[in-house]
Amino acid sequence: MKYIQFALNNKNHILQTYWVNTSSNSIIHELITKSDRKTKNDIETLITGGSIDKPLYDDITYANMNVKFEYIWSFLLYTGYLKPAQIYQKGIYSYFTAVIPEIEIITTYENTFRQWFNESIRKDVK
Repeated sequence: MKYIQFALNNKNHILQTYWVNTSSNSIIHELITKSDRKTKNDIETLITGGSIDKPLYDDITYANMNVKFEYIWSFLLYTGYLKPAQIYQKGIYSYFTAVIPEIEIITTYENTFRQWFNESIRKDVK
């Protein structure tokens, strides 16, 4: 609310991302830099306005994030970096169709996540 108040009182102020800078993204950074080509392609699909279908895990914790890499999608969902366009069942398992929730998050994906991808690619090349 303070940010909105500031923007309203300063007519020349250009709105910028705010939410993504309110906490540490270190866990997401680690997951993104360790991700495989498929994960990076899925993130590119999201950035371009597409959607991806992924298993929905409700039992993830920080401790088991490295156990199964598919947990990254549920983690991004639960932390607000994704939203479910649809949740559905396949047999006894839950899945969701993931999309990026808003313009601020798209900016984060385009700038921050791509930068992390580039860092991991440079490390792989060395």
